[in-house]
Amino acid sequence: MRLFAVLWLLCCAEHAVAVEARITTDLQRELPTRHAVMRVYTGDINGDGRPDVVLLARSWDEANNPDTPRPLLLLLRDQRGRLQRVTRADQVLRCRACGGVAGDPWARRDQYRAKVVIAPGRLTVLEFVGSGWRGWRITTFVWRGSRLWVAECRGKTWHTSHQFAPVFTRFKPRPVPIEVFNHRQHCP
Repeated sequence: MRLFAVLWLLCCAEHAVAVEARITTDLQRELPTRHAVMRVYTGDINGDGRPDVVLLARSWDEANNPDTPRPLLLLLRDQRGRLQRVTRADQVLRCRACGGVAGDPWARRDQYRAKVVIAPGRLTVLEFVGSGWRGWRITTFVWRGSRLWVAECRGKTWHTSHQFAPVFTRFKPRPVPIEVFNHRQHCP
């Protein structure tokens, strides 16, 4: 029951720590070639008291290649207040065609909208997917040393017919850094 309460809070509530930041030219410079900004989130990931940035990008050619990876870029603020790119992770976010009948999880504008939640020392990615079987995929990364490591994969799945009880999953994968993380390999 406690897991359900946590899932509910994370999925349905927009927290102040996950405020979408405005896009600046500094952020545009950090984009990979032929990519556009999809979303920007700010929060103190590494616990130094300065607002860091998580930049989600999409390929310009996504309409023609809907399974193209979407990079997640982590930019930390240095002591002078400048953003420095620390890492790029290509396998954390679902692609445009990876949401099933529910559609692109990052294009939704309802309560099932995918999002990133930032808290001191952690980053959580929430994505809704599915068709008949629907569900949330919640992946949490924690800051250790000088990088983000996968800490936990959680989920809730249910069938639209309501014939089956919802299934809650929780998995502690072996620690891998965010830049090499892949859901298929690390969170079965």
